Amino acid sequence: MLLVLALLAGGVAAVQSNRAGDNEAQALASKRAAERGEFTAPVRQAALMSVATDDVDLSFLLAVAATKLDSSPTSTTAPGRALSNNSTLLSSVEISGMDDHMFPGPQPGR
Repeated sequence: MLLVLALLAGGVAAVQSNRAGDNEAQALASKRAAERGEFTAPVRQAALMSVATDDVDLSFLLAVAATKLDSSPTSTTAPGRALSNNSTLLSSVEISGMDDHMFPGPQPGR
């Protein structure tokens, strides 16, 4: 009878040990996810700040840093948004004196 009780107690202990190991693994995974969240939140905030600032240099530094550190849509689109928000960087220039020989292939209107 004591042998049966000892075997039963050993089985219960083994099950409890497995559950404790599972709980530890889940806790570790949750901790890592929280640490990633603690890291990515400021990076995404930097990506958003890159659009909000009027300082062109700071804007691009924040945008590029966010892109390098995080692959979220918020971060990867930051450089384009920073560029489009700084109209002083966008301009077009008409090129004059271009000859037809500069355009190989069929020409429009010919």
